[in-house]
Amino acid sequence: METTVTDAGPFEKRIVLYVPEERLDDAKSAAARRLSRTMRVPGFRPGRAPRKVIESTVGAERLRAEAIDDALGELVGEALKDLDLTLAATPTVERIEDTDTGIEISVIVASWPSLTETPNYVGREIEVINPRVSDDDMTEQIDRMRGQFAELTEVERPAALDDYAIIDLVAVDSEGSPITELAAQDLTIRVGPSFIEGLDEAIVGLSQGESSEFEAVLPEGFGEKAGTAAVITVTIKTIQEQVLPELTDEWVDDTTEFDTVDALRAELRGRISQGKFNQSWEQFRSQLINNIVDEIALEIPDSIITSEMENVLHRFNHSLSEQGVEFDDYLQVTGQSQETFVADLREAATKNVKTDLLLDAVAEDAGLVVEDEELAAMHSAVGQSTGESAGQVAARLSDTQTKALIDDIVRKKAHDELLKAAVPIDEDGNPIDFEVLAAELTAQREEEE
Repeated sequence: METTVTDAGPFEKRIVLYVPEERLDDAKSAAARRLSRTMRVPGFRPGRAPRKVIESTVGAERLRAEAIDDALGELVGEALKDLDLTLAATPTVERIEDTDTGIEISVIVASWPSLTETPNYVGREIEVINPRVSDDDMTEQIDRMRGQFAELTEVERPAALDDYAIIDLVAVDSEGSPITELAAQDLTIRVGPSFIEGLDEAIVGLSQGESSEFEAVLPEGFGEKAGTAAVITVTIKTIQEQVLPELTDEWVDDTTEFDTVDALRAELRGRISQGKFNQSWEQFRSQLINNIVDEIALEIPDSIITSEMENVLHRFNHSLSEQGVEFDDYLQVTGQSQETFVADLREAATKNVKTDLLLDAVAEDAGLVVEDEELAAMHSAVGQSTGESAGQVAARLSDTQTKALIDDIVRKKAHDELLKAAVPIDEDGNPIDFEVLAAELTAQREEEE
């Protein structure tokens, strides 16, 4: 079998295989045996009919087509091995044509891409939320607790944000017809972002007995009227402000598990500290990757993206299956069309591939390798889930599987290298040392214990 190789695009090759007719002879015999097992041929038991009988029954052209389909994988695999090509996705068959001496098969194969230049990652600043607890954080959390025990007191002043107001609503459409779905009397609401855009702005500044008119588009939740342009009149009947209980040791002792305000503050500070640390760290991890990946402009073979889409979809379907959810039900509940889901799937797959390319480039730039003990530790980890020893795992893995395992380890190390090389900063541009903060949190927990 002869082959020719030409470039078909970035990171893609077109391989043309020239297969002589005699190479198909064994494949025709195998195809005949396979067909005979599913056919009823008079005078022969299933699977025992000779090739000539099967060929005369189904026709020479069909038998030849079946043979080509059966042999295709082996023929392409043989060519790839001879050419010493490592693939990043399943080859795509362009065409199969008959020739005077056999068949000609054209396939497109994609190799794993690489970045021509490593993106700048050393010293890259990534802005995240400040993980340290501020006085405002403490006040907000404590006021939220006090708000659960707040009392409402009627006031004689214009309405302000966070007040509670009792209102009447009247609405008409663009033709002046009443919209009964929005009519309400003695409706109690908290003044702030509401179910109708613009309602809070209309209320703020109004005093008891005053009215205001504004225009809005009715949102979802109003049935057939959703999306209707409306002129809405709001009338203030009563304004109430929230009065929080005084923060005292007695109140804390009566309403919480703590005895004093200081004890409550200490507990809240610990919780908020851990929460903000986790939020800031995860923001740093994800934003660092996203920022660099967004800068990668590389034409990636579609077969690689498609292959990753299949991987993502497989993992997603497995997750749905564990929850007992059908895919169609998921689309219906989330309100997604299949087209939107596929578009999101392609976007996620593209990001995954670019992330791997980034990590590969960082690994090469930093000279990262996998030590024998690291690979053995991974074999041991796999063995713990399968009940095998590390040696048994290593022995049964194919070269391709071992390479994938090594790639995973190297990319994990490259991600760690990225995190060490980049610089997290807060909103004011001040550097953040997560190691110091983590040590402080650990010391704080140990002190509390």
